[in-house]
Amino acid sequence: QQLILNIGMCGDWSGKIWGMSPTCNALNGPQNGCRAVDPLMEKDLSQDCCTQFVEDKDGQYGTDEYFRSRAFFNISWAKVFQQRPSPGPDMR
Repeated sequence: QQLILNIGMCGDWSGKIWGMSPTCNALNGPQNGCRAVDPLMEKDLSQDCCTQFVEDKDGQYGTDEYFRSRAFFNISWAKVFQQRPSPGPDMR
């Protein structure tokens, strides 16, 4: 079994305000050649500071360790969906 939590790290809200946060700018800001991108206005997120930090393709930001030591989730409930078995030849 698998539990998947779909969490948006960047996007409509956080992607736009990345440049206003001193903490975020220190992690990955314009000094690294990126900018805050509004995904509602632009489709190309390759220059987005938040997206670059979260993806951390080359491991240059230490994102995995940053999240491992600082991120947590307080989940108060979860809804579970189960797929019903399809009726076979013996289930008429």
